[in-house]
Amino acid sequence: MLLYFIDNDIIIELASYKLLGETMASFNLTYKDKAVRVLPSASSYINGHPDLRKKFTQGTLQLAKDRADSYEKIDKSLIDQSEGSEYQSLIAIENIDPGEAFLVAATEYEPKFYILTCYKKFLKALSKSN
Repeated sequence: MLLYFIDNDIIIELASYKLLGETMASFNLTYKDKAVRVLPSASSYINGHPDLRKKFTQGTLQLAKDRADSYEKIDKSLIDQSEGSEYQSLIAIENIDPGEAFLVAATEYEPKFYILTCYKKFLKALSKSN
């Protein structure tokens, strides 16, 4: 099965332009689709990050949170976070934050996947990593 690993910030950005549903539909995904994976912290990040409340409306954040709540959470126990792991290697790279590293590490045993993000710096850093 093809899986979609989605970063918190793209959920919020798409919700702010009312494009979240349309974007998921373009991938033939539905609301509550089991093929979509989000970070375990997605809801709490969207709901509790003070900078987000300054930048986005409450309606945008509520839509983003509702969507994040509807998708499957990445199982933390499946991610090797020990020293020397892929996750640890990734967070050591400039411009890759722990959430993005977690998304990449979650794909380790998945043969078919997409990672959806809105950060070019992360993508550039990832392309230069091993």
